[in-house]
Formats: sequence, structure tokens, C-alpha cells
Amino acid sequence: MIHPGTGQPDILVVTLSNIGDVILTTPVLQTLHRQYPDARIDMVVDRRSKELLENCPFRGELFIKDKKSLLRGAPQLVLRLRRKIYTLVVDLRTDGLTLFLRADRKLTKRNSDPEAIHAAEQHLSVLAPLSIDRQVTECCLWPSPEDFQYAHDVIGECEGKNILCIAPGANSPGKIWDVQNYRELIGLLGEQFECVFLIGGPEDAGIANRIYMDNRITIKNLCGKTTLLQAAAILDSATLFVGNDSGPG
Repeated sequence: MIHPGTGQPDILVVTLSNIGDVILTTPVLQTLHRQYPDARIDMVVDRRSKELLENCPFRGELFIKDKKSLLRGAPQLVLRLRRKIYTLVVDLRTDGLTLFLRADRKLTKRNSDPEAIHAAEQHLSVLAPLSIDRQVTECCLWPSPEDFQYAHDVIGECEGKNILCIAPGANSPGKIWDVQNYRELIGLLGEQFECVFLIGGPEDAGIANRIYMDNRITIKNLCGKTTLLQAAAILDSATLFVGNDSGPG
């Protein structure tokens, strides 16, 4: 498993595309890092989820694969990836990209354990042929000191107090809870929390405004105003989180 030119393995991990799915693959990254601590792990990521892995301390190069572009850009991506012969490729997406790559060994999602109950466990089961310790670790993100400073500034006087964070949007309209439900929830819980923060992307601003404008409790609407890692840093201080989608969750 060691590349003769560098004395360490050259590893490529093909991650998933949606935010929540990428986070659930971080135990795979941590397991590979624990087994091969000197390796720099290249990653194939989606354009939006790239930010989640930008500060990973053991990452190598990040390659962008946009699932919405179908074949556009795929030939250039393959050519870039084929410049290196990887010791190990771990493909958690399995959309055919791995077939074109040069590697000593390839592990794909097709070999995962179908009986694994949790998604993180299923992703880790792809590594079973390596016969390494695959103890499930917590999912991990790497906000920068600047991200935590942003969160500190936004939280302000609510630092150390009970904070309710709500992510009212979702990547599918069918997942979204009705605005009235959020209003009622805030009304019921309002006395237990000093601050309520609404987080999400620009596309969530509309529903957040309807929640934000119709409550007398102090609410900070941050939808569209944070990066993903800034939102993660804010969530790190939350007492309770309520949301529709697995990404913020």
C-alpha cells in the first residue's frame, strides 16, 4: 500500500455531493488518516460541498465534479486525475469515474455492507478489504478560527446562553415544515431560549422572513448570510437544533 516514490500511499477518495452525505463520509477520511497518517488524501467533491473539506488538515488536492453538469467537464477531470497513479482509490459515489482512473487498488460502494444500519457505517464498510480498524468515529468538520470568530461576533450577548437554531429550508420542497409550525414551536419554546437563530442558504430567506417577521421574540435571520462553515461554527454553540434536512442536522 506504499507508493515507492514517496514512501507513503497516494490516496483518492471520491465523496458524495449533498452536504449531509459528505459529512457522513468524514469517518472514512478519518479512518484512512489514522491508518496512513503521513498520506495526503486527494478528494473528488461537489462544487458546493468543497467548502466543508477545504480546511481538512490531511487533505491533498480537491477536484471538482459537478453532478448537475453530467458529462460536461468530465473528460478534463479524468485527464487531471490520470496524471497520478494512486495507491488506493475509495469511491463512495460509484458513478463510473473510477473506471477511468489509474490505481493499484480500487474500493467502491458496490462492495459496501448492505446490512449496515447507519449511512456512516455503510460508507466505512467499503474499507473492509483493507483489514484495518474501522471503528465508527463522530462526523467531523473543520471550521477555521475566522469562522469561529464570526460566530462569536454574531452570537454576541447570547454567548453562553440557551440558543435555539432553526434551519427552515431543505433541498426538496416536500421536506419543508410549514411556517406556522415553526411559529408555534418558537412560541412554545421561546421562554427557554435567549436567542433564536435561523440558518440556511439564500434560497431559504423567504420562508425565514415569514418566521422572522411574525414573532415578537427576538430572532436573528442569518439565511444567506453565512458560509457553510460559519453556520457550523454557530451551531457549535446551539443548545437545540430543529431542521428539515440532514445537512445542517
